[in-house]
Amino acid sequence: MDSIKNLKRLKFLCKLFANLTMFIQILLILSVLFFSVYCFLHLLGSNAFSFMDSMALQAKSFIQMLFGNSIKASLPNVDGELVAFIVVNIIAVILAVQLKMLLKTYGEEVDKKLVEEKAKVEVKFNKELADELHKSIVSYSSFMLGCSFNVVPLIAESMQVYGVEAIDTEKIKSEVVAKFLGAMKSLQGISVSKEGNDILMSSTNFDKVDLVIVAALDAFNRLKKEYREQKAVVKIRLALEAYRPDTSLKTVYASIKPLLDLNLGHEVLCYGNVKSRYDMLKNPTFTVSVKGKYDIHDNEETIYSLVKKS
Repeated sequence: MDSIKNLKRLKFLCKLFANLTMFIQILLILSVLFFSVYCFLHLLGSNAFSFMDSMALQAKSFIQMLFGNSIKASLPNVDGELVAFIVVNIIAVILAVQLKMLLKTYGEEVDKKLVEEKAKVEVKFNKELADELHKSIVSYSSFMLGCSFNVVPLIAESMQVYGVEAIDTEKIKSEVVAKFLGAMKSLQGISVSKEGNDILMSSTNFDKVDLVIVAALDAFNRLKKEYREQKAVVKIRLALEAYRPDTSLKTVYASIKPLLDLNLGHEVLCYGNVKSRYDMLKNPTFTVSVKGKYDIHDNEETIYSLVKKS
């Protein structure tokens, strides 16, 4: 940042001196013009520019200070000192033009260096920002998979054959939950618990997330097939959340619950933070894609779903 400030100051000084040189150049050109006209009228014997007499004396004094009386002696028939003053001014104009061009060129080089330095700073800032973002995402090293089951009759009650006993969906749901819990508890390093009718599986190692999801879907498919033979349809809703280890499980469940309540099928639903964390896995089993925008706690949230790769 200091280098950028220094380059900005240098750019300002270049511009300032270039403008000052331009101002001096204009003054010198006017001086050449007025003294040329003064000399011409003086040769004709006109006093039209008599107001410049005092300035002419000062100009002659300046030339005498530079060259002594050598010019007056070499040009006795003309006002050589004024002619010399005009020539000096013309030379000064040429030098001013050259200096202005040099300042402009140098200013352009400074401006180019300023752009390059800003680009370097921006690249460095973006890298630092990316590193901070990466650290922030990686800090979500734990995950929770929430599962919610529902059971409905394969054949609607109004279509039941006379004499066939109606299916007790609540009883089957309890059996499904118990069997599912038993299957999930066999997973190593996974904490399994119940919150109301929802089953929660959590781990402090996000790398195990695919293992848990696949195990949950496999268990669900087995139960679905088993109870379909009993004329019951088992449905599951899944939601995934990533969180920092110091986050309370109640807070994580409160985040997952709205996703389970969306009732969008058996795809694993999640928020954007899970997508960012899941994308860091080396060999992911699922593809994370946008499911849509939904109202979550009175806010429109973009919801994603994990779909198994074919």
